[in-house]
Amino acid sequence: MKISATTSSDLQIANALGYPYARPDHSYMLTGSTISEMPADFWPQGRFPVIACGSNASPDQLIRKFNGIETDPIYVTKADLPGFVCCYSAHITGYGSIPATFATAPGTQTDCHITWLTEAQLERMHKTESVGVNYRFSKLTGTGLRCHTRGPVNEAYAYISRSGHLEIEGSPIPVSALSTTPPASGALDQEDLQRKICSLLFPDVSLNDFILDNIRNEKLRRDRTAQLGQYAKVFSSLCETVILP
Repeated sequence: MKISATTSSDLQIANALGYPYARPDHSYMLTGSTISEMPADFWPQGRFPVIACGSNASPDQLIRKFNGIETDPIYVTKADLPGFVCCYSAHITGYGSIPATFATAPGTQTDCHITWLTEAQLERMHKTESVGVNYRFSKLTGTGLRCHTRGPVNEAYAYISRSGHLEIEGSPIPVSALSTTPPASGALDQEDLQRKICSLLFPDVSLNDFILDNIRNEKLRRDRTAQLGQYAKVFSSLCETVILP
């Protein structure tokens, strides 16, 4: 869907449907709003490896989240995550997107990224992820995660949706922007997913009105998230240790 973003409403709709936004197909370093190659001497000592299953691998999203905040460079490395799939959460964000989370998927390997964050950066990320409201912060151990830059990573962190992931037709709905091996069935982009939700639950509401109402009316957004709960399945994995519920 191509939107001529000429008004604030157009921009809001385009931003909502753009999720999870463009991400480089390689590792990179972000300093302020400048993207550069990962330095050859990158060393993650003192940083937290946080798996980015949705928009947190996108430079545009990271720039928005850390805009105006003095911060060290953010290092983002390509990675492969076996046994999990990046899929859609059963909640709606304040900017109108339906964001990503994880579901277990034995036999599947997901193409993802790792953000290597300082303690200060992690605190900021917790706020943008609404930890305790929309997500919990967990440690995943022994997943087989492999960083393209650093090799195997036995322990990493992740934001797991507290609402669970969507299973509208009996299985998780993969985020189509992230490839899997073998290719995941039923993957959807943001627009197709929101159209599916509208047709199931809100057939009398246009896609644009659905998005704008979710952005502008917090109570309605929460009510609609509650309705999505009938299609939600809670994440459960022996690899997970919850750090912040």
